[in-house]
Amino acid sequence: MKRWTILALLALLAVAGTAGSKVKNWGDDHMRVDGVKLEHKRMVEIEGDADGRLELESALGDMEIRGVPGNTVRLRVEIHEAEPGDISVELSHGRLRLTSASDNPGAIGDVWAEVPADLDLELSTGYGDMDVSSMNGSRRIILETGLGTITAEDLEGVEELEMSTGKGDLRLGPVKSMQMADLSTGMGGIKVRDAQVEELEVGSGMGGIDFLDCDLGLVSGGTGMGKVRFKRTEYRRSDVSSGWGGVHGD
Repeated sequence: MKRWTILALLALLAVAGTAGSKVKNWGDDHMRVDGVKLEHKRMVEIEGDADGRLELESALGDMEIRGVPGNTVRLRVEIHEAEPGDISVELSHGRLRLTSASDNPGAIGDVWAEVPADLDLELSTGYGDMDVSSMNGSRRIILETGLGTITAEDLEGVEELEMSTGKGDLRLGPVKSMQMADLSTGMGGIKVRDAQVEELEVGSGMGGIDFLDCDLGLVSGGTGMGKVRFKRTEYRRSDVSSGWGGVHGD
């Protein structure tokens, strides 16, 4: 079974699951972890050494990450907790560690960060958008959200990029000198613009795929339901298909 066919099935499941889900009410009911209501939230600011990588996992929240010169990670993090001031946060070996004074759980919400531009990133959120920009020289960047849009722009010299969302759009570019990129969405569009990528794989269950002003080596994948459009784009080899919508180019 082709990859985009599997993604189309996943998209249908995502729609069915969202219809009966209470995710949209989390903001009113407060977040719950292991049955504990986290009814308090506050912002925490953290600085630390880069240690070569940054791994962040949010239960419910947006992430905005920007690459900057230097070796320091600066984070502004929204913390959800059962009691005010219960959770302490530490950046250790590239990961945020939450510690509770009362042994209650805590959770991370929205995240804003300035990081060294060549840092490796592994970011995930259950529900929220991601925006990553100005990274230069990273070996690997992984961006995942269950429900939300992911944007990666102004990247240069990144070896490997993975972007995936269950339901939402993916936007990539401008990009220079990227070796590999894998973009997949269960239900949503994919737009790649002003991108130089040696090996690019794209997949959407339901949604259009657009390439604009790109210089690509091998591009593969496709969409189950949507148009694929190439505009002012050159490629060495293309193996992109559409189950319903067609492939168009100028």
